[in-house]
Amino acid sequence: MGEKSTLATEFENLQAQFNELQAQFNEQQISFNNQAAVIAEKDATIATQSATITDYENKEKDALINKFSTCMPTDIIQEIVEKKDTLTINELNTALSIEYTNFSMAKEQKQELRIPNNNPPSDPSKEKLFNILNAYKK
Repeated sequence: MGEKSTLATEFENLQAQFNELQAQFNEQQISFNNQAAVIAEKDATIATQSATITDYENKEKDALINKFSTCMPTDIIQEIVEKKDTLTINELNTALSIEYTNFSMAKEQKQELRIPNNNPPSDPSKEKLFNILNAYKK
């Protein structure tokens, strides 16, 4: 009988320890869930702010493009406009400003305006020069 009583006492002690650990686990689980809710709320806030910033940047970029497109032909700035999503506002402004400066200087000096042309020349004599320049670029 003494052995049975000792086992019952051990069982009760172990049961009490288990209940205490279960209570701690439940508290930790509640704390984890609360933190997960806070993180989800912060993520939603960040997503909203990110969307607002992106919208603002796109409006600023469009305003820059509109400003420069009134002073230059579209075909000159088209290449830059196509890259607008990969450029920051400052990079876009810099690229457009450089093109505007080149355009204005050429116009002022009555030079032939540089219009981007990615097609190789059709004249055979120019084609050799074009090939040499392409080899040099590599």
